[in-house]
Amino acid sequence: MTVSRALNDHPNVSANVRERVLKLATEAGYVQSASAKSLRGLKSGAVGLLLPNIVNEFYAQFAQAFGDLCAQQRLNLVIHLTGEDEDRERQALTQLRGLHADTAIIVPTVRGHYGLAGPIGSGMRLLFLTRTPSDAPPAAAVEIDDQGAIAQAVSHLANAGHQEIAFIGPTTALSTGRSRHDAFLRAMHAASLATPPERVIAGPPVYGHGRDAVRTLLASQARPTAILCGGVEITRGAIEQLLEANIALGDDLAFVGYGDPTIYSWLCGGVSSIALPIDALARSAFDLATAVSPPPAQRMTHDARLVVRRSSRAINRP
Repeated sequence: MTVSRALNDHPNVSANVRERVLKLATEAGYVQSASAKSLRGLKSGAVGLLLPNIVNEFYAQFAQAFGDLCAQQRLNLVIHLTGEDEDRERQALTQLRGLHADTAIIVPTVRGHYGLAGPIGSGMRLLFLTRTPSDAPPAAAVEIDDQGAIAQAVSHLANAGHQEIAFIGPTTALSTGRSRHDAFLRAMHAASLATPPERVIAGPPVYGHGRDAVRTLLASQARPTAILCGGVEITRGAIEQLLEANIALGDDLAFVGYGDPTIYSWLCGGVSSIALPIDALARSAFDLATAVSPPPAQRMTHDARLVVRRSSRAINRP
C-alpha cells in the first residue's frame, strides 16, 4: 500500500519514502500504466498539447515553458502538431483519448467540430489556447487581450504620419480574428482614418496568407504606406514577401508585426511588433490543466504589448 501511494503521489507519503520508492522502481524498470490508473479513477498524468506548428517562436517558446512546468510535476506531455488541419486535429484528440489523457490543451483549427462529443471524450478536459471557435462546448480558455496593443499600434502609425494603413489578420471565423479585426477598425475610426475593404484582408492564420495579402496590397492602386499584421504566422509570411519584393521596412513602408521573436530586435534594423505574454500564458494553461476542480468555462486573459522599433517610423515622401 505504501508503494502504491508513493507511486501515485499520495499526500500521506513522506518525500523521503517517495524518493526511495521511485528510485527502486526505476532500477527495476517499472513503468506505470496510464490506462490502469485511469480505470482505477486516478489521473493518468498525461497532458496533450495541440499546436499548429513549432516553426514560429511563439509556439516553440510556449511548448518549452509549459513542458518545463509539466516536468516539475512529473507529468507526461504529449505534443501534436496539427498544421491548422482539422483532420490532423481530430486524429490527435482521438489518440489522446486512447492514452487516457487528463487534459487536451488546443490551439483550435478554423473548421474543427468541437460541438461533437465524440472526438473529445467525456473523460478528457478540454482547454482552448489563444482562440476559441464559435461552436465550442463549454470549456476553459487561456487568451490574449491584444486589443489595447492593436489600438496603440494604429495610434503610433497615425502619429508618424501614416494615413493609408492596411491590416492583415486571421479569418473572422475565429474569435481572435473577429476581435483583432474589430480592434483595428475601432482604432482607425478613432484616428479619423479611412478603412477601404481592399486594405483590410482576413484569411487563414497561416504563413501563406501573409505572403498572398502582401502581394495583393503591393499590386493595389490604393497601396498603403503602413501594414499592421494580426497573427504570428501571418507576420512571418508578410515580412518574407516584403523582403523578396525589395521593400525596405521603415524606409519604403512602415510595418508592425504580431508576436515578437528574438530576430525582430535586429532584423531590418528592428521590427516593431505586438509582443505576447508567453510565460504567463504557459503558467495559466498549466494551472487550469492541473486544477482539481476548475470552474466551468473559466477564462484567463493576459495583455499583449506594443514594442516600437525602426520599422514603424515615419516615411518621408517626395
